Amino acid sequence: MPFQAKEFDYVICNQVLEHADHPEKFIREVTRVAKRGYIETPSLLGEFLFPKESHKWIILDIDDKLVLYDKSKMSGNYFNNYGELFLNYLPYQSLPYKMLGFTEGDVMFNRYEWKDDIDFIVNPEDPYYSSFFLKKWNREMVKKLFPPRSLKAELIHTIKAGCYLIKAKILNKMNHRRPMELSEYMEVYKDKCKDLIAELERK
Repeated sequence: MPFQAKEFDYVICNQVLEHADHPEKFIREVTRVAKRGYIETPSLLGEFLFPKESHKWIILDIDDKLVLYDKSKMSGNYFNNYGELFLNYLPYQSLPYKMLGFTEGDVMFNRYEWKDDIDFIVNPEDPYYSSFFLKKWNREMVKKLFPPRSLKAELIHTIKAGCYLIKAKILNKMNHRRPMELSEYMEVYKDKCKDLIAELERK
């Protein structure tokens, strides 16, 4: 990228890393130009629910380490895409489903915040890491990915999520807003999209 080392204080990389042809170069370049940042990708379970042919990597956050595994080396049903349900319907129709995103968001997404550098492995051969991608999960593996919380923490999580979602639902109904299709968004904001694309091409 045409930027100086550590030129940015913070960068956000949302739903991009899983598409990279060379994730090692991608990650090193992101950490070169920024001091800190946030990376979000589908998790292993998220990729089962809403797979994309353009996704090259299955990614998990294990021990605060991003572990990437070549999707073509994994067995699994990556063709029956249920994204219409899990991405385009339930998030707008179901408060309980939204609660899942707030209380157990890591089930479907990796949400990884980093500072200075990113610890990562690509196609691990170590059985400890590869087993999460190739073997049946046992209780220890589940606890590693989803550490148990105390009852107090669980209640706080649930109450905060419930209050936020109920407030958002009420405001949404009052304003009569509805989900916007991508084609509608592109039409409404076509000039802004063109300007953004032109700016990116100049850089």
